[in-house]
Amino acid sequence: MRSESFHNRLGIVAFLLGLCTLFVFYRLISLQFNSKAAEVAVGGPGNFQMVRPPRGRIFDRNGELLATNAVFYEVGIDYDSVLYGDENEDGEIDEFDRRIILKNIAMELSNLIDMSYEALQKLVLDDTSVDGTKLSYKKLKAYLEPELAPDLERQMQQLYYGSHGPKITPEFAEQLSAILNGDYDERVEPILGVQLQRLVEAYGKDLNLELRQHIWALLSGKYGHTLRSITVRPVLLRTYPNGPLAGHILGLVLYNQTGYYGVEGYYDDILGGDTERVFVSIIPLDVGTELQTDANADVYLTIDREIQFLSEQVLAESIQEYEAESGMMLVGDPTTGDILAIASVPGFDPNDIEAVITDTENVGRNPAVSEQFEPGSVFKVITMAAALESGVFSRYSSYFDTGKFEYGGIVIKNWDLKAHDHQDMTGLLARSLNVGAATLSTTLGAKQYYDYLQAFGIGRLTHVDIQGEETGSLRRPGDPHWHDADLATNSFGQGLAVTGLQMLTAVSAVANGGVIMQPHLLQEIRDGDMVYTAKPKILGNPISREVANTLTDMLTASLQTETSHSKALVGGYKLAGKTGTAQIPMPYGYDTERTMASFIGWGPVDQPRFIIYVKLDAPQTSQWGSSTAAPTFAKMVERLVIHMEIPPEEIRQRLASE
Repeated sequence: MRSESFHNRLGIVAFLLGLCTLFVFYRLISLQFNSKAAEVAVGGPGNFQMVRPPRGRIFDRNGELLATNAVFYEVGIDYDSVLYGDENEDGEIDEFDRRIILKNIAMELSNLIDMSYEALQKLVLDDTSVDGTKLSYKKLKAYLEPELAPDLERQMQQLYYGSHGPKITPEFAEQLSAILNGDYDERVEPILGVQLQRLVEAYGKDLNLELRQHIWALLSGKYGHTLRSITVRPVLLRTYPNGPLAGHILGLVLYNQTGYYGVEGYYDDILGGDTERVFVSIIPLDVGTELQTDANADVYLTIDREIQFLSEQVLAESIQEYEAESGMMLVGDPTTGDILAIASVPGFDPNDIEAVITDTENVGRNPAVSEQFEPGSVFKVITMAAALESGVFSRYSSYFDTGKFEYGGIVIKNWDLKAHDHQDMTGLLARSLNVGAATLSTTLGAKQYYDYLQAFGIGRLTHVDIQGEETGSLRRPGDPHWHDADLATNSFGQGLAVTGLQMLTAVSAVANGGVIMQPHLLQEIRDGDMVYTAKPKILGNPISREVANTLTDMLTASLQTETSHSKALVGGYKLAGKTGTAQIPMPYGYDTERTMASFIGWGPVDQPRFIIYVKLDAPQTSQWGSSTAAPTFAKMVERLVIHMEIPPEEIRQRLASE
């Protein structure tokens, strides 16, 4: 009996403990999901929301800031706090009185923020949701610039002199006085709103709930009559301090804090992270927990901001000088795969979110990886590399150029429509002869030639860390649309398609001793004390070092001996490179008036520090790459060697011998 009684009492105790546990869980859930309970728990007005922590910043390889977050303010109206009175004095409060009050709110608010009365009136009067229910809150301006936050100085004066609410501490008053009198470093904190924000952040933990609520009411206009229903709360907006510089590389972040295009899109999970359920304060100018949560990891890129600026500047100058429609310039390090710059014209400003939202042509996409085109004669570098690596040809091999070459039912002609008699391989490159290139590819045969092209990455993704990369296009025997003639025309960059980055990456193998490096933008990821450093990665080895060095010598000689290519040369520096002039394919054939001019080159040839690819679309002053893209390359090299502190050849050799 005693044992049975004990077990009964134990069961009752367990039951009571279970009830207590359920009650505790109920209270926790209530506190978590009930906004009023949340205010009690956290110590201020607000509610729980799903938010993303502040995005990580983006820097260039030298620590120069490229993308960050700025605090702006969301202005809204709290319809539940609007005080309606008998405005037309007809003895009752009705819809007419409501409209008068709301119009007065719009009128007074239009004097404080950069919005017209007409626009605000339309927004304020429309207080009905899509399903017909009355709204309790409506956003009026998503991102108000800090210096335009409503009448901050007047409100601070009220706070300082104790016009409303409890007195503040002498220490707090001293801080406010310094701000009001301008006794602070404007170079550090030039905006009054940011000053106050920093102040509330610093003293937030020491202020009692009554004073915090007083600041909240004061700064949101609650002590005024007309604007008592207007709320102001801090929100984060992605900003790019350099404007359109490197816009296509960076991409952008939309209002939903999601990255699109470029690095922002590719590394969105690292920069943006996952959403978190946090308590969001509605105290204006008090940066709530959604802004105080730990920021996500920062990303450092291989981009050099100065080289990016130079490339955009030189490209823009050349497009204007040669009256081109558009263009691109890529600068990389062939030995590591580091991308140093990608410039595109027309440009793209990631700060202009509205332009992207309303755009139908995807201006945010990076043309260097998303635009596919026929490369033209710069592709002869790849064809010559394949011919030399095969062993079927050497640099001293020759052929007789008749000016015409018939293959696969078509007749191929040289760009100048002339015959060039006996030519060796260097002469073929120097004179950019289509007949010679077709002779090489058809002699190798389809299987061997296309195997080499694939080894160079043609028709495949480079897997660069930029959102929106395209594969290019390479047809092979057996594909539905491949023809025998493709084997001949592909040799000089016609009938296939590449991206700018694919072209740069493939030719980099020649500059880097036959080794293709993975092109990449990521240099480091820094997350607190943890640092991840990206290491160079080899993509392939399509040709031997011997062939790469031989071809580099041939391309160096072709620049120095052929007068038509001399515009790419830079005094004192030994460079290698190749011009290109491609016809532009149209639905009905090829454009008879417009061309795509290009040049790819690198240097110094014995120890490459850079490789540059230039493409100009439809230049009007001259259709030839030798007259437009080649001098653009030279202009960039002249500025690049200064920035990279690369001494001329003579000085380099002297230093090496010492």
